Amino acid sequence: MKSVKIEPVDIVFFRGNHLFGGAGQHGDSLMPPWPSVFSGALRSMLISRDPGLWSGVHSGDGGLAGRLAQMLRVGFVTLVKGAEMFFQPPADLMFIKVQDSDAIKIVALKPHEIGAMRSSYDEALPMVLKPEPEEKGKPESGYWLKASGMKRWLNGELPGANDLVETSKLWKTDYRLGIALDAAKWSAREHAIYTSDAVVLTKDIGFLVGVDATGNPDLHGTIRLGGDGRAAQVRPWDQTPPWQDSDLLDRIAEAGRFKMILTTPGIFQNGWLPDFVTKQGEEYVFKYMGVTARLVTAKVGRFQVVSGWDLLRHEPKPAQRAVPAGSVYWFQVKGGHPEQVKAMLTGLLENGLWPDDLTDLQQARRAEGFNNVYFGVWK
Repeated sequence: MKSVKIEPVDIVFFRGNHLFGGAGQHGDSLMPPWPSVFSGALRSMLISRDPGLWSGVHSGDGGLAGRLAQMLRVGFVTLVKGAEMFFQPPADLMFIKVQDSDAIKIVALKPHEIGAMRSSYDEALPMVLKPEPEEKGKPESGYWLKASGMKRWLNGELPGANDLVETSKLWKTDYRLGIALDAAKWSAREHAIYTSDAVVLTKDIGFLVGVDATGNPDLHGTIRLGGDGRAAQVRPWDQTPPWQDSDLLDRIAEAGRFKMILTTPGIFQNGWLPDFVTKQGEEYVFKYMGVTARLVTAKVGRFQVVSGWDLLRHEPKPAQRAVPAGSVYWFQVKGGHPEQVKAMLTGLLENGLWPDDLTDLQQARRAEGFNNVYFGVWK
């Protein structure tokens, strides 16, 4: 999978899934945005260069959606500045402010045996997560991991305070005032003033997006990104995230247990439970590519709702619940040699958590970049 850097020329609007447009309403921005924002922007650029695809969009070609889904798929989304990458922290890390100090201490959540105690998901998982070491204080938010911290976490180590960066150093939110337009009169609509959040990336910050594209297209140029079609520059980038490391997968396969993390939101058939995991008796069992593993615990964020607008069909896409990026699942391997485990991990890393027989909607969501995962060492 290749990487591209997408760098907005000015502010950008990444609107979430809330209704917006009435007089006096405020439009929030979703940061980081859905991976579908980048998938749509990149595919639109490629369509504009291909007369055949362009005419198919205007004629309502029924088979065009499938061809577009095969053309380009997003694999991950993160932030980059020069040679430095920044990542959303996994959900099993807590940031505690040290009392009587501005210092931040990182605390890891680790699995502990709990017998028949029930988890917060109303399911009988055999382990519960507890912070180690125990720390008093309210968890803080607003931090991302540098590449150094992500590498430590991937290898089962605890990142340090120097591995953190405040989100305010990556982007800021700027309130903008606007007024709705009357399409019939080609003028401002009366009593329709609104406000919205604009995302302002700090200097030299851009989005690093993993792309799996057929035919080796030229992913270089200017695209329309987010609400209002704001301009952004896209160009190939030679950096890849640290989880795309064969040696790391070797260590995970030899250990016989691993953590699976969502790098993009997950749309699963059974709510919080990843696809390929089924309940067998009192256990939740993961089966894929000849490997069997037991799900022992999980740290899952609050559900989000994913929708969007289908430009080909001129209608809204179905609203679906999604597990947020950063959610973590712990597995113990029960069947499969290390070589099989590595092949399984590689397959999921490349293809995401999708079944082989995809519906049209699943095929579209896969291309948009949902259900992508990576793996870390569970020590």
